[in-house]
Parts: sequence; structure tokens; C-alpha cells
Amino acid sequence: MTAKKRNRLLLLLLFGCLQSFSQQFRNTAALGTVEKDSFYSIPITPELSSYLKTDLSDIRIADEKGQWVPHIINWSLKNTIIHNVYFDLPVLKKENAGTSLILVAENTGKESLTNILLTIKNTAATRLAVISGSDDQKNWFTITDSILLSSTEMIQESIPAFRINFPLINYKYLKITVYNGSKDPFNIQGVLSEVPGDTRIKETYITNLPLKFTQKDTVGFTLIHIENPAAYHLNKFSVAIATPKYYDRRASMYLNAPGQSIKEFIRARPFKEYIFSSVNTGEYETPRIKNKDLYLLIKNGDNYPLHVSSIGTQQVRKELVAYLEKGKQYKLLFNDSLAALPDYDLQHFRSNVPDSLPVLSISKITAGAKTSPDSNEKTGNKKWLWPAIIIMLLLLGYFTLALTKDMKKRKI
Repeated sequence: MTAKKRNRLLLLLLFGCLQSFSQQFRNTAALGTVEKDSFYSIPITPELSSYLKTDLSDIRIADEKGQWVPHIINWSLKNTIIHNVYFDLPVLKKENAGTSLILVAENTGKESLTNILLTIKNTAATRLAVISGSDDQKNWFTITDSILLSSTEMIQESIPAFRINFPLINYKYLKITVYNGSKDPFNIQGVLSEVPGDTRIKETYITNLPLKFTQKDTVGFTLIHIENPAAYHLNKFSVAIATPKYYDRRASMYLNAPGQSIKEFIRARPFKEYIFSSVNTGEYETPRIKNKDLYLLIKNGDNYPLHVSSIGTQQVRKELVAYLEKGKQYKLLFNDSLAALPDYDLQHFRSNVPDSLPVLSISKITAGAKTSPDSNEKTGNKKWLWPAIIIMLLLLGYFTLALTKDMKKRKI
């Protein structure tokens, strides 16, 4: 066999491999009736979330021909515009000291700061800057060292500014030293700080179905095993404590059991840690996870164990938004571990989506979904999958060996 023919066969083989590993959505659910051409909201219910990855990359909307319909994924905050707040730090002193420009700004309310923004007349120049803090303008302490001011950003829509981030501080005064060398200084107009807008009040949650939990108390510790009916998405959980009235305990969350004994939990690294306190609301946030079983280890110290009366879990409200046509039948395809987020043009038209949308219900979830747009009536025969993989690997090995021999002959 010539090298040219072998290369052609190799390309055909690789194409066959790609086709063999095409997306296989294992579940489906029909959507409700589309009464008019419009954008529709398809809520992600707790039951549906148990079949999906946490980023919702493994769900598609398909029409009656099996063609995918573009959709947008909306979280409860996805389309919310959060306007950050800027407040002024009055400049008490501004002077050119030889090769440096020095500004002293006052944090009048001794607010906790994590950044400053130097508003400036537009420039393409770069400089090094140092930020120091003080409570009396006599003793100065370094906050950041040798920060490169190289590119501005637009704040409040039209004001260019250099942003400088640093660890949380609350000094009364800030000194900004910008090193110019022998060059002209920046034309700095003022000093601001930015704090994020309040996003918590805008976030909405849906409650997962009721769960079961068991509590095991030993000397110094309590272990709680949480059993959800399914592997729902989880962003927040709540714990109700019946007794005692006053408590303040450290608690650790585990996604998997490191063993059967509490000692094994103590030695293992937790997923996240919390403080269960009677002064809290009893609600605790987590990074977005998907688990059927969870474990909480509470450190009691010398106190009596907490009496946990109830536990619940919640997830951030999510929805698919799609433009659907009257008279067509649509369904959801989902549950494929190999699926990636689709790249739809519709992402660029979020501003066209109305604030209020009609909602489509989801029918009973069933197994055996169709797979890809051009496989409307085909069903995979999974019993041939592993033999096909083995044959492909053997053929790839053969072609690799033949290619190696050809390369050696050419060198000779």
C-alpha cells in the first residue's frame, strides 16, 4: 500500500472515530404547545437539573425534524445589569516632586477599600506607581509596590481611569506616588473607589424536593448524612436548629464520604467550611454543585450536640430562552457527559428578549432520546461500541507503525 493511499485511509478512519463519538443524549422530554411565534422560557426544574451538568452544556432544544433550535441560558442574574457604585476620595495634596507625582487622598469615612481608580485625561503612556496608607499622614505603610499603570478603562461610560487593586484596607489616608523619571507627569483628575452593586437581593432560588438526613453524635462531633432524592443542582442549603438557643459551631461540608468513622472525616479535607451560629439566618451558600449525598461534620467542642430539626437545599433559578414557532412540536434532548456548550448566534441578541416571557411546561422525562440533528430516526446500537473502538485502535496502531517505517526509509 502506498503512503498516499494509507494517509487517505487514515483520514477516513479518524472521521469514522469522530462520528462514532458523536453526542448521545440519553433522555428527552416534550415541550408544551407553542401558541404563537415568540420567545419562550423553559424553566430548569429540580428534577430536570438532576440529569444536567451544572453549566447546562448538555441540553438542547430540537424541533420535529430533529434540528437543534438556538437557545440562551439565563440564570437569575444573567441578564441583570448591576451598576457598581463609585465614591470620591478627596485629593488633599498633589505635587510634582522632582521625578515623581505625589497625591494624598482622604478616605473620609474610613471605608473598607479594595481598589482605587485614578481618573485621567486620556493617555497612551505607562508609569510605575506605589500606594501607601496612613491614619495620621506621618507614618506611612506600603499597600502595593511597583504597580504598572499601562492601560485605562472607561468608568461611568466616558471617563478614562487607571485601576489599582489591592488587599482589603481601611486607612484614613492614601498616598499615590507615580514615578515619571525625566518625562512629563500624568494629568490625573481625581481619585475614586468602586464597590460592587448589591446582587444578593436580585438573586432568586427554587427549592429542591424534600430530603432525608441522619444525625450521628459522638464525643466532640456530630456527623450529618444528607440524602437527596436525586443529584439536584445546589447553590444554597438551610439548617434549622431546635436546641440549644445559643450556639456557635464550626461545620465542614464533604461531597463524598472519606470513610465510615468520624475520625476519617476529621482527617479528610472538606469541600467547604461554615460557621453555624444562632445569630445567622440558617442559610448557607455553596459553590454550584450537583450531589445526591452530602455530609456535614459539626465540631461541638465541650458542648451538647446540636439538635437539627430540618435541612433543605435550593438552587439558583435557571431557564432556557428560545424563539419558537407556532404549530411546531419541540422537545428537549439532554444528559450527555461529552456534550459542550453550543455556539449559537442568538447569544448576540439578548437585548431583543422581552423581560416577560410565556413559559413552556416540560412533559415526563423519558429515556432513549434521538442524538444529533441528522440522526432523527436512528438509534445507536451500543453493543457494537467497544468492538468498534478496539478495531479502530488496532488500525491506528498499524498505520502509526507503517508511518514510522516510511520515515526511517526516507532517512536511509
